[in-house]
Amino acid sequence: MGAELRIVAPPEAEQGGVEFMLPKGRYLESKPYGLSLTPGKAPARVGLLANGFPDSDNFLEKLATALKTVWPDTEFMPAVKASADQLNIGVREPLLTDMANACDAVIIAWGHCGSCTSGVTRDALAFTDRGIPNVTLICDIFWDYSHWLGEAMGLTGIPKIQIPFPLAGTPSANQIGWAERIVPEGVAKLEGR
Repeated sequence: MGAELRIVAPPEAEQGGVEFMLPKGRYLESKPYGLSLTPGKAPARVGLLANGFPDSDNFLEKLATALKTVWPDTEFMPAVKASADQLNIGVREPLLTDMANACDAVIIAWGHCGSCTSGVTRDALAFTDRGIPNVTLICDIFWDYSHWLGEAMGLTGIPKIQIPFPLAGTPSANQIGWAERIVPEGVAKLEGR
């Protein structure tokens, strides 16, 4: 009634030897990021996608205020894609389509932990696939990981801005200062410079 376990070596294997199988995933060819806004022309609407990490939506609000000094007529469309227990997911439908249809560009916040860096990288890929220029805010301690992750997912050169860790939970004045500090870099990256 019991099953008998037999190990059968392939004909080319030595008797008593060990054959190793090296599992390898399919090679994913990376493509370079190549989207941009028209330099010097303010976008009509910019999406602000918060990932649900604490303060991500508050920081994006401060960033929109700072961006108004450069783009006074731009409308900003804030959205929160998930809750704090879903940081690793990518932006879901119908929000992805709504933002892609309504916005000229999207700013994504933020890679403030490992799982949310993964999630915001997926967001950048999703908007890139829809032809929407985007830039993602990534904390310095996850900077190298974010580069590796983007390339592993098939896209090199995803526009990112490095922010300090931690920025979430810091005083409002600190966040306003960082929002104002990154405006020139954000505009440049959205314009492909």
